[in-house]
Amino acid sequence: MWNDRLDRLQEFPFRRLAALLAGIDPPPGETFDLTIGEPQHRPPPLLAEVVARHAHEWNRYPPLNGTAAFRRAVCAWLARRYHLPPEALDPERHVLPVAGTKEALFLLPEVLVPERPEGPRPAVLVPNPVYAVYV
Repeated sequence: MWNDRLDRLQEFPFRRLAALLAGIDPPPGETFDLTIGEPQHRPPPLLAEVVARHAHEWNRYPPLNGTAAFRRAVCAWLARRYHLPPEALDPERHVLPVAGTKEALFLLPEVLVPERPEGPRPAVLVPNPVYAVYV
């Protein structure tokens, strides 16, 4: 199921950044927390209820590639949302669950940008301002 390029992924950039910033304190005065992806709002009551109802299942991490039921549900939702034919998506080939957008954004270029050992290197455009996981 996995693309063999996943075996060659580099260290996650936020680990490198944390190591670079270790021991550095911000200057005195007002600072702005630009933490990426930190939740700022309470979850909707329905979500809090579902999480509480399943709290006894939080004693282990989920499977790396999610459950088969989850991957099927993702395909079904995408087919409904984008009016795709049911056979357009294969949950074993087209769904890779991730822990969050940072992980997905980091993995996408590693997996999707074609390797070209010979010839011109592919160009990858990165927006500015940059989301730190892009670099």
